[in-house]
Amino acid sequence: GGTDGRPVCAGGGGASVIGTNQMPDGQTLGERLRWLRNRSNETLGTIALLADISLPYLSDLERGRTLPGLLVMARLAAAYGLTASDLLRGVVLTEEDEE
Repeated sequence: GGTDGRPVCAGGGGASVIGTNQMPDGQTLGERLRWLRNRSNETLGTIALLADISLPYLSDLERGRTLPGLLVMARLAAAYGLTASDLLRGVVLTEEDEE
């Protein structure tokens, strides 16, 4: 790991490692994916390539139109240098979860 205690992205592409303690709670999965991509300064195309999924599929995920399977979830997490559990920490299933 790095000297600041954050994990170092092994074998990942150009995506920056995001500190998991910086990720806001209460986001939907789509909001989390978009937040991570914006923080990493990567394009939809770059993240889709790193995660081995299509750009339209990634766009649908970010918009909350669909949910990924476990394999895609793991690939998306790896694209950001995260584990799937780190990616999902603090994520809510729907925006109506507070009801």
